Amino acid sequence: MLKKFLVFIITISLLFTSNVVCAASKIFAFNPNPVSSAMGDAGVALTSEFITGNILNPASTIGIYRTVVTLATSNMTGDIQYNYGGIGLLSDIGVFGATLMYVNYNTDKYYDNIGNPISGGTSYDLAATFTYAMPVKKYLPVFIDYGGFGANLKVMRSSLADYIAETIAVDLGGVISIPTAKDFSFGIALKNLGVSQKFVEKNFELPQMLTLGLAYQNIDFYNLRIALDFTNPKNYDNYTSVGFSISPVYFLALRAGLKIGGESLLNNTRMGVGLQFKGISFDYAFIPASDLNATHSFSLSFAFGNFSEQKVAYEYYLEQHFREAEANFYAKDYTKAREEFDNILAVYPDHQPSQKYLRKIADELAKIDEYNFKKINKYMEKATNAFNKNNMVKAEKYYRKVLELDPENNIAKNYIEAIEHTTDDIKVLQNRDKNSDRIQYLWDRYEKFYKKGNIIRARDSLKYLLEIDPENSLAKEKIVLIDNQLAKIASDKANEIYETGMKHYNKGDYDEAILYFEAVLVAAPHRIDVQTLIEKCQQNIQALAEDERLYKLSQEQDKVRDKLNQEFDDGMNDYQKGRLELAVEHFKKAKIIAEKYEFNDYYKKSNSYILRLSEKLSGKYYKQGVLAYRANKFELAAQSYKKALEYNAGNTSAAVELERVADKVAKKYYEEGMSAYSKNEMAKARDCFKRALYYKPNMKEAQRALARAQ
Repeated sequence: MLKKFLVFIITISLLFTSNVVCAASKIFAFNPNPVSSAMGDAGVALTSEFITGNILNPASTIGIYRTVVTLATSNMTGDIQYNYGGIGLLSDIGVFGATLMYVNYNTDKYYDNIGNPISGGTSYDLAATFTYAMPVKKYLPVFIDYGGFGANLKVMRSSLADYIAETIAVDLGGVISIPTAKDFSFGIALKNLGVSQKFVEKNFELPQMLTLGLAYQNIDFYNLRIALDFTNPKNYDNYTSVGFSISPVYFLALRAGLKIGGESLLNNTRMGVGLQFKGISFDYAFIPASDLNATHSFSLSFAFGNFSEQKVAYEYYLEQHFREAEANFYAKDYTKAREEFDNILAVYPDHQPSQKYLRKIADELAKIDEYNFKKINKYMEKATNAFNKNNMVKAEKYYRKVLELDPENNIAKNYIEAIEHTTDDIKVLQNRDKNSDRIQYLWDRYEKFYKKGNIIRARDSLKYLLEIDPENSLAKEKIVLIDNQLAKIASDKANEIYETGMKHYNKGDYDEAILYFEAVLVAAPHRIDVQTLIEKCQQNIQALAEDERLYKLSQEQDKVRDKLNQEFDDGMNDYQKGRLELAVEHFKKAKIIAEKYEFNDYYKKSNSYILRLSEKLSGKYYKQGVLAYRANKFELAAQSYKKALEYNAGNTSAAVELERVADKVAKKYYEEGMSAYSKNEMAKARDCFKRALYYKPNMKEAQRALARAQ
């Protein structure tokens, strides 16, 4: 009894004390939002994704990114029951909201200290609030999020001990982002501006208050939020609120706060917790009290409307990509910046800030072209001076710098070509120096045979020398000289050379025979018989080489024959037992061995079995795909059709069905990827886009989305 009497006395004091406003106004002073309540009623500088944000500051609702409905209730100190319901709607011109609030002060059943009933009448507040908030942003010359502003229009009906009064009030507020400190924001709210309420003959003012706040938010550090507010109420003492919120895991938020000053009943620490699963959020706040009932606040929010969410998400990522492109622009990486702005315009073709930056890039590139023109002239001067001084390395260096700036500069191209010719001459000399011993040996050999009159051997030595040093002009001259000598020799001398060639031919020394036959042709080009003998020598050389190859092949065949037999036998065994896929693998291995080592019979048999079994397996997987498709298992169907085509690329039925089902599967993964993208789950988004492209490689939407998600 004593506790209930104490509660009654406190409630009556709230209703009629001259230092505070009446209970009929308290609906606008209490905070039923468990999110901000748990943070000590701090957060006027924070944005909220729920409509309950309008309680502290109507501008806070600029954080709503899709349609959201919230239901809240608070069992407050003094058995006061506060019920709240609201909806926030996102539109192209801002956020609209509507809420309905009801406070029951429970003053109708109390007892005195000896148990006699005391009637306080019925006291309640009923209010409707209409909210509008508009974000304020700037894109040029750099992107700036200024925050936003908002307003509440409140209509209230109050009952005080069965007396009725009605009034209208307005809240004005703003959230200001600090451009130089992007994680900080400033908030201001002026609440409950309106006419007083009149009960019987006495007027009661609304609980007007001015609140200033500062907030810090670090999304990268567990979505840490810290808020500090100072409130100056018109009818009672000032108070300060401080609180924080942190999310150790993505679905959980822990909150705590402290409220100092003002009414003593409200001076205490608070704490709370929030849970979020997809579009559903549950929040709870606890405010302890030493003598009276503690306050418990609950809210349940439902966010829905995927189209609106995706649109806002796209705008968010648009801003993110825009800032990245902008940063590259100011870092003078115009190529990358232009690529990123082009990517933005591929999705948002009317995005004017990106268009303006592309024009800026064009202007900057024009300046670069002018600058490059001066650099080109400078490089050309240095290159030409170096070329004239035979400093080819330096000359080529600067001519190539010219081509880096102007790839179509013909003057630089011509000089580089001249340098390359000069360099080739140098390389010839370097090669000559490198092989000088071998060249000298062949030259000495040539002179030795020539002096002995063996011009055929002498000619052969010069041929070897030219293989090493193709530009050796002296060797070329000597070969021409020898050829002229051979052309002038008498027919009997030609016959002598011919007979020597035949001796080598009959011994099977075909390489040596060709030397003499070629010498005869130089002396007597009309000798068709000698031309025929040269062809026979070449054929015999090839035949000998083939015999040697076949001999080596037979040795290699002996080494792999057992392996080939094993693979083929394993294939036959799997085939007979119905293990067709394993059989195909074994036959393929047998085919590879047979092809490499020329087991022609095994090659034909293996290939025949592969074709036959692959056709069966293709039909099998095609049927599995049809059954999966009928069961709406589209991904399994696509995999089955792909498998059918792997075994038989000519299975047109499987190809047609795969194209049809691949569209469905690719679209499914693309949509899942876009959903993950909108939630900033980039790894999952990239995986989904890659899967979409796996099933439909030419899907341009997925290609663009994957590029943006990189």
